[in-house]
Order: sequence, then structure tokens, then C-alpha cells
Amino acid sequence: MNKPKVIVRPGVTVTLGFFDFLLTSLGVKHMKKLTCKAMGTECHFEATGQTAEEVKNKMVEHAKTDHAEMFNKMSDSEKEGMMKMMDEKMEDA
Repeated sequence: MNKPKVIVRPGVTVTLGFFDFLLTSLGVKHMKKLTCKAMGTECHFEATGQTAEEVKNKMVEHAKTDHAEMFNKMSDSEKEGMMKMMDEKMEDA
């Protein structure tokens, strides 16, 4: 399997695996993202953050304000299901 390559500068190419290792060793974290659209709505809101928890908090705050009617009608078990779905749908940014 060929790994994707990134050209760092002319004449210097590294595999994406090495690039990820280098960024991680320098303390750079991958951003996470989640959209309302991925959660099944027509809304175009996108939450990003350094951690999954940060992204989920932003999504919940967005739901409370922009989708208040829907959010307020949800039972506790539906909200738990929503949190699990967020984990499943979250992507690296």
C-alpha cells in the first residue's frame, strides 16, 4: 500500500505517516470537526476543536440556541444517543 506523500519543499518529500509523527512529536494535535449536516439536519453549522469533548460542547451549545425547540423536546436518552452519534460522526479536520 502506498502512503500519501507531502512535499515539504522542493526535493524533500515525506510520507503522510511520517508527517503525522513529526507533527505529533512537536505537540501539534489534529483538529476535530463535526457538522450539523452530518447529524442529519439541513443546518450548515460546523464545530471544530482540539478535542472531541470541545467539539461536542460547541455542538450542544449550538443545538440549545439554534435548534432550541428540537433540543428541548429531547428526552435524556435521546440526548445520550445524540452524544454517541457525535462520537461516531466526528472527523479529523
